[in-house]
Amino acid sequence: MVFGSFGAFAEQKAFTPLIEYMQTTDPNDAFTWEFIAKRCSAIHLALASRWWPKDSENKKISESDYKFYANAAINARLIKQPNADETELMTTIINDISALVDPMDSVMKDNQNKSGSVYIGSWINDDMMACKKLFKS
Repeated sequence: MVFGSFGAFAEQKAFTPLIEYMQTTDPNDAFTWEFIAKRCSAIHLALASRWWPKDSENKKISESDYKFYANAAINARLIKQPNADETELMTTIINDISALVDPMDSVMKDNQNKSGSVYIGSWINDDMMACKKLFKS
């Protein structure tokens, strides 16, 4: 199920807000947490790499959050696959996150064109709030 949902991110229209995603998945499953962490990481990677000015405080915060959520995804995968090669696992997770950046960036561009904001007033903002609440509380 997670892999099917991940593949759905190929087009921006296929993104499901995390709140909706969490209503249809097992909250105790490590792959659910991995998926959510990768989504959270991708949002912050897109912001850090494409939206925030170089050396800005927002960029530094998004870079830190990207790393935090990427590590959370890695740790979630290790729960399910404790004997996995850690280097290979990290590469796979980072590649999964990177694959989400272009479609996420398209959503952000579309949102900015419609509302004047990259994420405020959209499901992306809701996702960011969900990420913060789920992982940092």
